[in-house]
Amino acid sequence: MAEIRSSATAVMIMVTMSMLFQNQLAVEAITHIVSWPNHFENFIAKKGDIIDFVNVGAHNMVEVNADGYNTCKTGGAEPVPNQRSVQLNKPGDILFICNVGDHCSKFNMKINITVT
Repeated sequence: MAEIRSSATAVMIMVTMSMLFQNQLAVEAITHIVSWPNHFENFIAKKGDIIDFVNVGAHNMVEVNADGYNTCKTGGAEPVPNQRSVQLNKPGDILFICNVGDHCSKFNMKINITVT
């Protein structure tokens, strides 16, 4: 009788773990809408999420390192080719600045997205 209970408990644990794993896979990416250049607030997103920049207009988005973010210097980096949408593929901080004129330094046109 103890063996049957033990087996039943093991099966229940396996079924529960399987359900949790399937729920984990079912979580979909979230698309975050950022009104660029009107939204400069830093935020947290999850790996796989998409950032959809709207109202880009006469601005651009250049992904930079921490030094570039702090000094508003691109270090030769080119603007993101698709200025409307960026998928977050790696955890960590992703930093963007606008390098049109003095938009970053004068108007603080930059954003830090922390990907978890």
